[in-house]
Amino acid sequence: MTAPAIPLAGVIGSPVATSRSPRLFTHWLRSMGLKGVYVPMDIAQADLAQVIRTLPKMGFVGVNIAAPYKESVLSIADLITDRATLIGSANTLIFRKDGK
Repeated sequence: MTAPAIPLAGVIGSPVATSRSPRLFTHWLRSMGLKGVYVPMDIAQADLAQVIRTLPKMGFVGVNIAAPYKESVLSIADLITDRATLIGSANTLIFRKDGK
């Protein structure tokens, strides 16, 4: 995978319509003069694993995880930090260049 010209990131949850993340991250990117797009994604549980596996192929570099998926993403992620294992949930998934 090659890095996109404009990095993509987002928030995954259901619902995400009330999430402040898109507005906050967009403001931060603009105020820092950084290229990037932050996309809110309302994803059904049945589609979660497929969406997470597809996002890196679309140029996403990572996503924030919102309710109700903070716990269930641990079973999808390739690598899990000790802290996420201890807590039993994850707030962020980072998509590495090696596909993990």
